[in-house]
Amino acid sequence: MMDTRDSTRSPEPNLRELVAALSSEDSDSRAGAVQALFEISVGGTERSAMWACALVEAGAIVPLLSLVQAVMRDSNDSFKPLACPENSEAVLRASDFALLVLAEMANIAASFLAEEGWDLHYDEVTNRPLFVDERSGLQQSVPPLLLNVAGDWVASTLIDVISLLQPLDVDPTTGTPRWPVRVLRHIPLGPQRSSSLSVMDIAVEEGDFGQFTRVLIRGPWAGFNGFVEGELDPNESPGNALDSWQDATVVAAFVLYLSSCKWAHSDSPRVLILGLRCGAVPAFLCKHFPGIRVDVVEPDFEVVKIGKDFFDLDFDEECCSSLGPDECLSRLLRPSLKGRYRVWSGISELNFLSLVPKCSTYIAVLGDMPRGIDHASSHIHKFQSFLRKILDNDKELGFVALIVRQSRKLQELAAAFSSAWFRSSSRALALCDPAHFELEHSHLNDDKPEDGLKRQTPSQGSLEWEMNHFKGVPSAGGVLVCRPSQAGMKNGQLPLYCEDFETWRLKVTLAPKSCALLTLAESQHQIDLPYGVDAAVCNIRFHPGSLPCLTGDRVFYITYYDATGPNSHVPQESPRFMAINEENHAWETFGIDGGKRIPGSHHDGTDSASYWQQLLGNNLTCGNCPVAVPNLWQVGAGRGDSNRDKNNIKEHGYLWGGLVVPETDASVLAEGIRRLAAAGWPPVCIFVCDLAWSVTAHLWDQAVAILGANDEVLLEPSLAAFKLDPSNDCEGRRYVGNNFGQPHRDYAYHDVFGLDSSETDKMPRVLSVWLPLVDVNLGNGCMYVVPQAGDATGGRGEDGSSAPSFDIREVRALAPAKAGTFFAWAGNTVHWGSSCTEKGENSPRISLAFVFRTKCATSDLRRAPLMREELRAGIDLNRRLELIEHSLACFEHWYGDTTTTRQRLHRMRST
Repeated sequence: MMDTRDSTRSPEPNLRELVAALSSEDSDSRAGAVQALFEISVGGTERSAMWACALVEAGAIVPLLSLVQAVMRDSNDSFKPLACPENSEAVLRASDFALLVLAEMANIAASFLAEEGWDLHYDEVTNRPLFVDERSGLQQSVPPLLLNVAGDWVASTLIDVISLLQPLDVDPTTGTPRWPVRVLRHIPLGPQRSSSLSVMDIAVEEGDFGQFTRVLIRGPWAGFNGFVEGELDPNESPGNALDSWQDATVVAAFVLYLSSCKWAHSDSPRVLILGLRCGAVPAFLCKHFPGIRVDVVEPDFEVVKIGKDFFDLDFDEECCSSLGPDECLSRLLRPSLKGRYRVWSGISELNFLSLVPKCSTYIAVLGDMPRGIDHASSHIHKFQSFLRKILDNDKELGFVALIVRQSRKLQELAAAFSSAWFRSSSRALALCDPAHFELEHSHLNDDKPEDGLKRQTPSQGSLEWEMNHFKGVPSAGGVLVCRPSQAGMKNGQLPLYCEDFETWRLKVTLAPKSCALLTLAESQHQIDLPYGVDAAVCNIRFHPGSLPCLTGDRVFYITYYDATGPNSHVPQESPRFMAINEENHAWETFGIDGGKRIPGSHHDGTDSASYWQQLLGNNLTCGNCPVAVPNLWQVGAGRGDSNRDKNNIKEHGYLWGGLVVPETDASVLAEGIRRLAAAGWPPVCIFVCDLAWSVTAHLWDQAVAILGANDEVLLEPSLAAFKLDPSNDCEGRRYVGNNFGQPHRDYAYHDVFGLDSSETDKMPRVLSVWLPLVDVNLGNGCMYVVPQAGDATGGRGEDGSSAPSFDIREVRALAPAKAGTFFAWAGNTVHWGSSCTEKGENSPRISLAFVFRTKCATSDLRRAPLMREELRAGIDLNRRLELIEHSLACFEHWYGDTTTTRQRLHRMRST
């Protein structure tokens, strides 16, 4: 979601005062403030949409929730207030009015939903909200993406209020309500504080009972998908996990830097971290690398106190406000204690950097980019100068990795750093979270120059030149990585430089084995680090006539996995996984582990084909050697005219074909998927069997007939299989094999048709194919598509919005249909899968999905596509398991964490 906190909307002058009074120490003052908030007029009207949005923007949601949750409630009697001393008259009055305010905000949010055809219902058993499409009957437990509020954090947060009012359930140990969002502490803004601070527990509804994530938020709460200062799993001790993508990236980049340097046992290199937040990075470094001395600068005393009280942080504190400059300098010259980090509080980052002498032994500056620093301010030059000073030590070492939480600021700062340090051959990189990639992906080519226009070429090394390298940074920002000097490196080059960035996965895996890291870890054994890099993709784009450099060639998207398991081992030639401490659950935020039941590694260890054969039953065979695909169907059997199919794709964007797979074979595959699910394996494991590849070969023929490119048609390695679970669907839980319930486009228009496609010959280069293995109907989870006539953009996609724009009256349900029916649509066609709402003989829906493309179309950069020659020669079992692993990783952003399953698959093919 885009961060639009610099909105032109501004609350009434006294609104922020009332919001601050909600957190007053006096209960009567709190009650009076919330009552006034309920009655206040914003924009000349009471309790209007403008009023609700103003409350969100003023940061009222968190203190209102705190007032509601302050009341002791009877979990056995509909959560009614208990008669107890804590529930004074003022406390109850404040709670009642807070509920009224939040309920009014939820009603206004419901009107936003109604404007776009969504009704708000409540589950009869759980009383949790359900969102129902009034035209199609599509039902879901999470708020839908609304076109009218896309990119507006205020309106999107207002819709999230609907899910906050009712407890999820009762904590069996305490008997207290378990809220979706529980406020632990809230510090309002005031004369001495420019922004509020909040500590909250966010329930993970997709996870185990009682699972939650603890977050630190600065400023107004921006909804479930909003930005947070820090997050961690409170069930783990500090230093075990890195629960946020930003912290993971900072540490991963720094570890690579460490492994590229030479260290003596007498060295005590120091690291400076800007911003304490939840303490994940300093705690991690001290735990794993006691040879490094860590200092942290945190200007806000309250953040320091929150770290101790709510994040269980243990550190030594230096209060700069009580020390004179000479005493500060004297203590600063002494490193922190081994295995402990030191927090310098009550001083700004710039003032602290000004105190650091040039003779310091700091080798890196990590953490958050200080507030108020951007490329246009005078502070950026001072900041860069301080960094050069403290990192330009005798060994000429130095590394910078800073989190920047906004796209434009990251792009500008990265360009400014690269430009300022150009003479020292420095290069800055922008490392980004692929979860935000699609928000920018649809308009990467918007800046293509018009024909006949020439662009002035900026001088090499200038800010304008450097800006072009960082195009494509997502709205959520990322991590800025750079070096002020190249000296001191073994290879004379930043280990993350773009020429060898594709090998980052290998380098991350091998880094713990390096002598440099073993020295700093003070260990003779391989270090177990709680992460691995699953993919690292460059965002390079090139436009004819653009600046004479690659656009976006210093923007990289990185995905991680949590490599848990005490026996995890990966051969050096295939470094995708590495052993780590099984106590850690890094990268597992708001996700699950691929299902309640995790398959054990109880195969015989030498012949995994026999394991799969026994699991799937006698009707499905699994070759343990290359297996030639049998020709089970006559060419063209059950299919209509291929020209008709081409026309349907060209004119409507999709086609509803005939039966291409015999129902008996579809039934066998469906039963195989059921057996896999019963054993705890994901549905996509059906691709271990020969019949699944026979079906793939036949569907490949159909794709060739439509795309018309014969052997030029390739298969993307992101195979998919689905088996819906009615119980999980009703509860809104994610699980491996569930439906993609939000309307979406798989590919951007230019990826599907290219930049040179004419309107008269608009045949796609990317074709999605969907094959149901059971009869589908409106109740057991059918697919929905938006024909081109109903696509508001003609298939070209939305500019700056993640929600497709279409006329819901034009939506077509691909049901009822028999098992084995051929469905296909162009890669940019809007579509989605519904959840399963009924139980029956053929329920829930089970299906397979593929993406075929021509060689000239955009591909999945993470893995090479499959060619027909490989399929004809036969795909052996190890290759099948490799493709299944990759497929699970491709859809992890929707399914949740699948690391454990992927590791077990990997061990199978490594035996």
